[in-house]
Order: sequence, then structure tokens, then C-alpha cells
Amino acid sequence: MTISVNGTIPGGRIEVVDATRPDDIQLRFVSDPHCSFMGRFHFRITGARGVACRFRILNAGDTLANRLAGREDVENAFTRTGPVASYDRSTWFRLPSTFDGQVYGFAHTPEHDVCHYAQWAPYSMDRHLDMIARAQMSPRVRVRSIGRSVLGADIDLMTLGEDGAGRLKLWIIAGQHPSETQSGFFLEGFLDRMLDEHDPTARRILDRAVVYVVPTLNPDGLMHGWTRSNALGVNLNREWFSPSLERSPEVKCVRDLMEAT
Repeated sequence: MTISVNGTIPGGRIEVVDATRPDDIQLRFVSDPHCSFMGRFHFRITGARGVACRFRILNAGDTLANRLAGREDVENAFTRTGPVASYDRSTWFRLPSTFDGQVYGFAHTPEHDVCHYAQWAPYSMDRHLDMIARAQMSPRVRVRSIGRSVLGADIDLMTLGEDGAGRLKLWIIAGQHPSETQSGFFLEGFLDRMLDEHDPTARRILDRAVVYVVPTLNPDGLMHGWTRSNALGVNLNREWFSPSLERSPEVKCVRDLMEAT
């Protein structure tokens, strides 16, 4: 059976250099658009049940050139950190890996025909939309779009509780760097707790505050599997001081609303 390795899936990101031999599948990280940020990967292999596969990401060491100043001595993302794999895209397990300073490698013999591999468990756009759809069923939640991304996706805002005199205003913003998928899973747990009408802590918070939640600040990056930037190659984490509609509309619409409230 022919084995296929492909990153052209929702939220996928990898370049396949050579997949003719399952024991030497050669891959490369792909940078975000218009910039040098890279490091995120998510791809799938098909037709490999029972086949011993060896994957090598050839340019992993190149990602170290983009490290922030003062973090040169912090351990990199590949030493002692293997990828995660999944057959059903729900349950993920970690694999051991190697890193020689440039090439990041791991081996796996899939138990089923299709297996997904990723840096961290992906948080998909479908799951993001499902989370909002569930949350809006609560009378405590209002949802609206407060702006658009560079590529025209909605920047959603979920408001928990009611504003009023003397109430605190709390903000939670997730998905600024699309590779940091943990924020989506955190929000699911947070919303489950905050929308539990029998939870005394959640009741106390909403008695004193209104909570603004931006579930995904970078929806374009989530859709396309980018690492840190928006569609213009801008690192949104560095835009909060002076965002603009031309360069970072995702941040500007959120900051404008923060100032207005």
C-alpha cells in the first residue's frame, strides 16, 4: 500500500521533502507568511498501519535563530520533548524524540491506517466554534463579533455576566499565538466552571464582575496552522502598545473596546 504524508489538512503545517521510504521520511518546518517564525507542525500519514516509520524534520535547528534576547540559555522546544500522535484526533499520546541541534527525529509504527502527528494537541477551528455554540446556550453569555482579522475572520467576544456600576471588568484573551493550543483547552474548562449555575465561586465572581473572553485572537493562524503571526507576518504579542487596522486589526478591535469600557 502506498504511504502518504500530508500537511494539507485544516490547521496543518509541514513541508514534505521526501516520503518515498517510510524509514526515512524527510520533512521541513514552513515559516509563517511574510516572516521567519516557524516551529509548529501538524500532519497526517495514511496507509502506514504496521509499518515502522522514521520522521526527520531537517530544519528544526533553524528555529533557534528567532529566540528572544536573553533566552539563549533556555532549553529549546525539541530537547527531551517528543511530538504527540493520535488516531482519532481526540486522544493524544507522546512519542520519544531526538534532536542533534539541527534535525528533530522520531519513530513510530502506527496501529491504524491513519495517524496524526503534531507539536502539541491541535485545537481546531471546528472545536473553537463548537465551544462558542455550547456557551451561548447559557443565559449568562452574550456573543458578538467586534472586528475582523486580516483575512476577514470574525474576532469573537463572549461577555459573561452583566456590566454595572462598581463591577470589575476582567479580560481573558486566548489564541494570540496559534501554536499555543493549550489556551483553547483551558477556556473549555474555564467556561464549564463559570457557566455552572450551581458553582458558588462562579456566582460570586459574576456578582462582582463582568468577564470579557476573546476565545481566539488569531483565527487566521488557527485555520492555517501558523506558529506566531497573523496573515501579515505580525507577532500580535508585540502590537498592544500601538495596534493599527492596517497591521494588526485583531489587536486593535480588542484594545479599542478595552478603552471604551
